[in-house]
Amino acid sequence: LSATQHPATGLLESFKASTDPSLHGVAFTYDLALAALVFTHHRTFEEARRIVEFYRSMPLPTLHVPDYNTAYGIARRLPTLEDAFQVGPVAWVAIALMRYAEATGQLIYGEKAVQLLEWVRTHLDHFHGGLVMGLREPWVSRMSVENNWAYYAALRLAIRSLSDGPLRE
Repeated sequence: LSATQHPATGLLESFKASTDPSLHGVAFTYDLALAALVFTHHRTFEEARRIVEFYRSMPLPTLHVPDYNTAYGIARRLPTLEDAFQVGPVAWVAIALMRYAEATGQLIYGEKAVQLLEWVRTHLDHFHGGLVMGLREPWVSRMSVENNWAYYAALRLAIRSLSDGPLRE
């Protein structure tokens, strides 16, 4: 897996063997979070750090900046294919950040994960016990079981390190 990381950016191409040219050189956030989890699990922390630092260094999401996009070009680390923020990928990033923080003792990564989860809690609409998928149409009125399960899993992981407060509740 580490041999597939882009030498300059550390991102990994999601569909390297795809016949679809639009997918060449593209890394999806889900895949990057999973790769960071695998690297962390195998204690290859430098490889994991290159991915988690990419996300940790981003500002919190806004309507105007495509940070935490669903896909990035691996060579320049710029959003590609679509301008979409969705809860599921962000929840997986939070999980990867927390696991990396636990494994390395570098708490700044866990702190960023909690900031992301708190941002989602306070900025995305909740309906009937679930969370909408994103910030922009059509995602502001759509819900996904997968996205909600990932968010729930991230919250369950975060609760171990949280003091009392709104996110813990």
